[in-house]
Amino acid sequence: IALSHGIDRQQINETFVLGLGQTGSAAPGERTLFFPGPEFKTLHSAYDVSKANEMLDKLGLDKKDAEGYRLRADGGGRLQIALTTYVGFLPYTKIAEMIVEHWKKIGIRGDVQEVERGLATARMRANEHQIL
Repeated sequence: IALSHGIDRQQINETFVLGLGQTGSAAPGERTLFFPGPEFKTLHSAYDVSKANEMLDKLGLDKKDAEGYRLRADGGGRLQIALTTYVGFLPYTKIAEMIVEHWKKIGIRGDVQEVERGLATARMRANEHQIL
C-alpha cells in the first residue's frame, strides 16, 4: 500500500497517454462480474508521499543509507525492488522508470529490467518476479 501511495499516477497519465486515462487502483472494472464495488476504484491510489513514508517507517524500514534509500530490516543492506517489463502497446519500461523516480521520494530503490514478453510471463507464472 505504501508503494502504491508513492506513485504519481497523474504524471504517468499526462506523460504517456496525454491525460486521456483514468487514474485509480488495479481493481477489476465496473462492467465485469468481478467488480468489488465503487470504493475500490481508487483505493490506495492517491499520491501521498507523507503517508507512504509514514507507513514504511512503521514497518520498521526507518533506517536509510547515505543516498537516502531505505535499509532492509534484516540488516541485508539496501532494500531494492525489481520491476520486470516487456515491450507492449504502452511504454511499460518508461512507465516503470518513472515509478522508480517517484519511489526515490520514499526511499525505495527500484531496478527496471526489460525482458522478452514470453520470458516475463513465464517468470510471472513461476512466481520468479517481484513486480511485473
